Amino acid sequence: MKRTTFLDFGARKGESLEWYVNKRRDLDDARIVFFEPCHSHLEDLRKIQAEDHREIEIVERAVWINNDFLKFDIFENDLANSVTPNPKDIEQVLGSEVVQGIDVARVVHKYRADRLIVKMDIEGAEVEVLRRLWKTGKLHDIDELLVEYHNFRGAREIAKVKQFTKPHRFQGIHLMWNY
Repeated sequence: MKRTTFLDFGARKGESLEWYVNKRRDLDDARIVFFEPCHSHLEDLRKIQAEDHREIEIVERAVWINNDFLKFDIFENDLANSVTPNPKDIEQVLGSEVVQGIDVARVVHKYRADRLIVKMDIEGAEVEVLRRLWKTGKLHDIDELLVEYHNFRGAREIAKVKQFTKPHRFQGIHLMWNY
């Protein structure tokens, strides 16, 4: 039987299980790996881990281009936290914390499966992370890619994302823009 792994980059509180994974019968036995550096969301992820029938792993790191420590801004609405500041949101920043990054290329290599699905919702760091995957050749190891793009910066950013993803033959690619 083929093994499917679902990597959730920027898992937050695990909402992707509800809005994506649980709606697909082909993912009923998928291995789920949550990547979430924000401590305020870990309790929710641990609850899912305890209650869900699937194999679930929680990695308390921010998916990034290397293993450096990163300054992570914490927003008052607790909807999102970010390593890339957006000037229009500066008044909503409550503070910051330092989080450990993890190299996306090493992550994809480590969790490679018969079928690899990646959901990326990393609050403005998408282009840098996709560039890293492209440069290391690890973009080829991903079968389905879902990217929610934040901090929209215009046509230049769309062109960059399309540049990295165009040569790859994904089974599915979904780019979702969140202004």
